Amino acid sequence: MVKKTERDDLSPAECRRYDSIVQIQAMLADGYAPVQLKELLHTTFFRIRRYATGDPSKLCRFQGEGESEAGRYKNTIIQLLSRNMLKKHILEHIVELGYCGKRTAFEAYCRKLINELGIPYMPRRNAVGIQVQPNQTKPVQHYVSASDFGRHL
Repeated sequence: MVKKTERDDLSPAECRRYDSIVQIQAMLADGYAPVQLKELLHTTFFRIRRYATGDPSKLCRFQGEGESEAGRYKNTIIQLLSRNMLKKHILEHIVELGYCGKRTAFEAYCRKLINELGIPYMPRRNAVGIQVQPNQTKPVQHYVSASDFGRHL
């Protein structure tokens, strides 16, 4: 029976990342300074800091199709989107419930839900307070110049 190693289920890109992480951690343990590592490995300080500590087999994984932080509040978000509540107010509500993700990730998740579930979401309002379709085109406006007015007279 062949013993399965932790690298068997990694993609080639994840294997390269794993090797890089192990190398960074080993060199830091040997006493190399981050400035030296940056020059020797042709990498960035951000990458060195990110990979300095932690389990290489977990750090090398690409995040991909995992459940987002906003996914835990899916039912609440769907309910509030169906009521045409502004995304800003929905975000404030779920932050109170414990959401700690970023605003842009939350808005991307909302757009995904609206498209997938076909939620009739129309949060935009005009000056009178009537909801406006986001794809609604503006009425065509015609302008009369002074020379056109003079020619007409």
